[in-house]
Amino acid sequence: RIYSEKGQLTLLEALPEILARLEVSVCFVGDNDPVYYQKLLDLAEENNIKKNIRFAGARPYSEMPEIYRRADIVVVPSLNETFGMTILENMALGNVVIASSVGAVPDLIECEEHGMLVEPRDPHALALAIIRGLTDVDLRRRIQESAPRKAAMFDIQKTAEEVEEVYRRIL
Repeated sequence: RIYSEKGQLTLLEALPEILARLEVSVCFVGDNDPVYYQKLLDLAEENNIKKNIRFAGARPYSEMPEIYRRADIVVVPSLNETFGMTILENMALGNVVIASSVGAVPDLIECEEHGMLVEPRDPHALALAIIRGLTDVDLRRRIQESAPRKAAMFDIQKTAEEVEEVYRRIL
């Protein structure tokens, strides 16, 4: 989703620094808040990065795994995040995820083990993490191997069984 709480503005603020080192493009997927969307377009125009971004619009959930698989990295620069389902889905696929250290995200990602964490609203830190996530082969391999194992710990069936066991003990 393209909404202010998802922090895409920070990503676009980081993009000029990234482009100074690497040729990259960013694809945003999801529905949008028209006012925020326009703010992103204006920033892209102002920073001459419009050619490096694409807004794919909302897509059916069934298409998301294929979209995720095509990404070299997935960036989730949220300003707040209650759980981070997008993060977990991408970890399960073995994608390198770079996310803001907010809400429950640090419970999902041990930095540089299952993904990378940055402080929210910090374009410079985000740019450095993205550059490293794209160029550090050893880090990428480590994350791609360990992230699916971490994501498996959040299996819905396993979680339901654990909750059921807690209820049994209480009752």
